[in-house]
Amino acid sequence: MRAAMIRVTDRIVHNIQYFPGEKDMKKLIIAVLVTLFAANAALAADDCVAKAADKKLAGAAKNSFMKKCEADAKAPAKAPASACEARAAEKKLAGAAKNSFIKKCEKDAAAAK
Repeated sequence: MRAAMIRVTDRIVHNIQYFPGEKDMKKLIIAVLVTLFAANAALAADDCVAKAADKKLAGAAKNSFMKKCEADAKAPAKAPASACEARAAEKKLAGAAKNSFIKKCEKDAAAAK
């Protein structure tokens, strides 16, 4: 009985692994994904070039701006995780002051509950 189950399982696995056209489909999916990422990067680069031209940047300032702009375009936008972080952003806090403010704000919010 066990040997029969193993043979059936082996046949199923063999059929799944060697499905005709599977390799072609994987190649197509990979090609589509690579194309989408490349198109996104190209559009972001065009947008950054236009922004740099509007600001009339040149030389090292332009290079620095382009690097930052392209990095920002690739990274997803982060939304504040909490109301305390949003308030810290409104106050334009940074570094230790921001961390301290968020910690105190969250502690006060927890105490109010």
